[in-house]
Amino acid sequence: MTDQRFVVYLVDPGSGSWASWHVDPRATSHEVRQYGPRELFQEFEAAYQWWLDSGSPDHDRFGMTMSKKQQLIWLDQPANIIASTL
Repeated sequence: MTDQRFVVYLVDPGSGSWASWHVDPRATSHEVRQYGPRELFQEFEAAYQWWLDSGSPDHDRFGMTMSKKQQLIWLDQPANIIASTL
């Protein structure tokens, strides 16, 4: 049997923020370490909860539309925008 433990790292080079935690399937909790102005783990948790609440859509249901002025992320069709940047 292979070892199923690993470490997850999230990094935002733009802000200098990072988060990391050890994943061990046998553990009931984990310690999160993070640094910087963005709370990346909380952002990750919120995105994961959104995904669960949305019925756990498969990756092929997501799309992206980009222009010089804007980026749009959508689910199922371009009119169903779930995130945008200006």
